[in-house]
Amino acid sequence: MLLIQSCLIIFSSIPATLQYVYNFMTKNIPKSQKRQQWEYLISVVVRLCLFIHSSNDFYINLLVSNIFRKQFYRLIRRFTLGYWCQCECYWYNRYRVKPNVSKNIRDLHRLTYHRAYSPCNTHIIT
Repeated sequence: MLLIQSCLIIFSSIPATLQYVYNFMTKNIPKSQKRQQWEYLISVVVRLCLFIHSSNDFYINLLVSNIFRKQFYRLIRRFTLGYWCQCECYWYNRYRVKPNVSKNIRDLHRLTYHRAYSPCNTHIIT
């Protein structure tokens, strides 16, 4: 019963956690609200760690840790690629699209132009 309750608590808090992470990393919000979001994220991680630590079953432990690891890496990839995409698109839109930009500035950001397409086409974060 404790196992089922722990799973429900963890999986029910994942969407809200992702929303908090997205808001925290992309929007300008007051410091007090950021602190509340950090406290929430820490509490979710602590709950997950306690659940993994308290489960004696090796297979449950392995399953939960693998799920958490995959979701965590996916989340990190999504946000880093999203930030990289926004940065690249910023330089792309600022220098590449305007025809009156000098060739020297375009050459400075040549790598940016070539890389600007691939992350945007995936539509990870708009």
